[in-house]
Amino acid sequence: GIGTVANSNQAATYFAKAKEAIDKAANSGNPEWLCARGNMLTYGYGIAVSQEAGIQSYQKAAAQNYPAAHYELFTMYYKETYPQQISEKAMSHLRLAAELGYAKAQNKLGRLLILEQNIQLQKNGYQFIDMAARKNDPYALAQMGLLHLKANRIPKVKQLQQILGIEGDNTKALNYLNDAMTYDTENYYANYGMAFFHMANNEINKAKPYFKSA
Repeated sequence: GIGTVANSNQAATYFAKAKEAIDKAANSGNPEWLCARGNMLTYGYGIAVSQEAGIQSYQKAAAQNYPAAHYELFTMYYKETYPQQISEKAMSHLRLAAELGYAKAQNKLGRLLILEQNIQLQKNGYQFIDMAARKNDPYALAQMGLLHLKANRIPKVKQLQQILGIEGDNTKALNYLNDAMTYDTENYYANYGMAFFHMANNEINKAKPYFKSA
C-alpha cells in the first residue's frame, strides 16, 4: 500500500511533499492513508517522530481491518518486549494481518510457528510461508528454497522436512531461490539463501560471492 516505501530517504521526501494530501485522506478515515500517516509519525518521514501518535493512526486503520496496519502494530508491540517473549498483544495483530492475506505477516508468522515444538503449529507455519511465497514475497521465497533443499548434510533441516512431509529437492529449492532473486530488490534474503544452498551442497566457491553480497 501507500504506507510502505522501501527506501527511507525516498520515503521521507515523498511524505514531506504529500503531507497535506495524506492528512486530508487520513482525516476522512481512509485506512490506507491512516496507515501511511502512521508510518510518517513512527519513522519521521517528513515530520517529527511521534510513536504514540503513530500507533493511534495504525489503530484507526486496523479497526477497519487494514492488514498493513495490523502488521505495523505487531512490529511496534514486538519492539516493546524484544528480545524476550513476544507479547500476546503483538501476536494478535500479526495473526490478524496474516489471516487478512498480508504477505509479510504470513511469512513472519510462518517463521515463528515453524520454530515451535508442536508438529501441527510447524505445519501451519509452513502453510503461511507458502502463502506468502505464492504472493512473491522474497523472504518467503528464500525460506521455501531452504526448506526444500536436499538436506542430507543438515540434520535439523532434514528433521523439519520429515515433520512437514516434504522431500528435499534441489531443483525445486533452486527455483524458489531464483524467484527470490527476482523479487528481492535489495537481494539480501535471496543472496543469503543462495549462499546457504551452495554451502549445503559443499559448493564453497559458489557460495562465497553470495555471502559477500548478503
